[in-house]
Amino acid sequence: MSYPKTNKAVREAALAYSPNIEEAREAYEAAIGIQSIAALSVGVFDALKDQADALDAEGRKVLTGVASLIVGGGWYGKTLEAAFVVNTIAPTIPDDLPVDEGL
Repeated sequence: MSYPKTNKAVREAALAYSPNIEEAREAYEAAIGIQSIAALSVGVFDALKDQADALDAEGRKVLTGVASLIVGGGWYGKTLEAAFVVNTIAPTIPDDLPVDEGL
């Protein structure tokens, strides 16, 4: 399961990604402009979570990355919902996707 797991790696992945789903683009683009990693992660999560089944591989990687940060931080009361995303989507992400862990 390869997805970004650090604040830096998640922010970089989010900034580099453009949603393949039109319905998610406006909210996603608004979220990636936020400076706070917590608010950025929650905004990206909210923009992509309802489209999870239709996301491309990079989108699932970004969604899982922000969800893992939300779980770790307990942000905005979304821990349970984010944990569900991590537990259901992370196993579907191929290990061969390159990920910069920001180390």
